[in-house]
Amino acid sequence: MSLPEKQVGPGLYLDEGNNLHLDVPELLQHFNVADTPENRETVSQAALDVFRRIYPNVPAHLVE
Repeated sequence: MSLPEKQVGPGLYLDEGNNLHLDVPELLQHFNVADTPENRETVSQAALDVFRRIYPNVPAHLVE
């Protein structure tokens, strides 16, 4: 995976347009959680749910 240029936290990156990108395997590693398909799905869905609560009028989706 080619990550955007600015890292803002473990597994969190901003691209040139200030769009947030998550590196789920990096997040799992940082929190010492096994990198399994189930854990990847859980983290991805949790991040999307949080974003939708904070920004209910902003379209959001997961990109693999």
